[in-house]
Amino acid sequence: MQARILLIEKFPKSKYYKDQVGLLGFDYESMGNFAEAANWYEKLFALDKDHANASDAIYSAALFRRALGESDKAVNNFRQYIAAYPTKDNVQQVRLDIAKIFEDTQKWDQAAATYLDFYSQKDTSGISPDLLIYARLRYGKCLVAQGQGPKAEKHYQESVEWFKKAKASGTAFTSGVEFVAEMMFVLAEKQFNEFSAMEVSGPKSKVSRAQEDKALTDSLFKKAKALQAIEVTYSDIINTGAGEWGLAALVRLGQAYENFGQAILSSYVPSYLTEDQRALYAMALEDKAWAQRQKAADSYRLALTQAWKLGLYTPMTRLATERLGALRPEELPPLEESILEPGYLSAQDRRADFERTL
Repeated sequence: MQARILLIEKFPKSKYYKDQVGLLGFDYESMGNFAEAANWYEKLFALDKDHANASDAIYSAALFRRALGESDKAVNNFRQYIAAYPTKDNVQQVRLDIAKIFEDTQKWDQAAATYLDFYSQKDTSGISPDLLIYARLRYGKCLVAQGQGPKAEKHYQESVEWFKKAKASGTAFTSGVEFVAEMMFVLAEKQFNEFSAMEVSGPKSKVSRAQEDKALTDSLFKKAKALQAIEVTYSDIINTGAGEWGLAALVRLGQAYENFGQAILSSYVPSYLTEDQRALYAMALEDKAWAQRQKAADSYRLALTQAWKLGLYTPMTRLATERLGALRPEELPPLEESILEPGYLSAQDRRADFERTL
């Protein structure tokens, strides 16, 4: 390294000059001095963008600056890389890296603008569809971070439609199914919360028996119809083939069944029933609720099977474990820690026991 520095300082016109600048950067990189390595890599790029190692140098410098927390310098290096080598295979990924740096530093408006510019390019034929749907997801997250929830919701709806049309036309997605499934799951939360808040209620005031029955029946049918809609929504998410968000959809479906069962149990009881009739009515409600709890348990079990198969442990995995244990304790008993009682022996007893074993 001393020889390289001497050559650089004393012979700036040498044909070896540029090579030594780059190699000195590599030396510092090998030593783990990434800040100094970035300095020399940036110098090589500034000297000659057409040098054989210049593209790798400025790209490495960007990575080092990013790891060092020098986000502005990292973005500047990445942008220089894109401008100097627009035909490189990783240029589109680098554009997303710039957007992610803005996200990591909570520059939400710049991140959103970068993601928007990425997926709304006029010609996206050379870009992986997985990257396009990823950019759409991240753009929505940036909107949410800026307090623009309604705009993000509309954007997610448009993005899901874009995904469905692209897939119908033969576009193949791999990791992209996870990104679109996450958007679908976020969109489903409003529907799930509205369903969960619905009660099976009766009239608010004294009415005829027929009117009382109608109010209760209408309320029950409304809740049941909402459950059917929930099933369709989460089935669509599961059918994307996504792992993490398919699992989350199964758990939400289990929660919906539990909620419906509980709504039945706590539903309005007709005022005209006698005490004996009320007891029979309560037993009938319990039978209906039990069926819903079994459907919930089946959904949780399926979610856990998926989690074990894919090696996923998320908050939804934990929730599925807790609820399945509560609904079917014989199938998934709660985990308990057994702590042994310590046995205290004197030094003399321990010595005698040791001698006996000999």
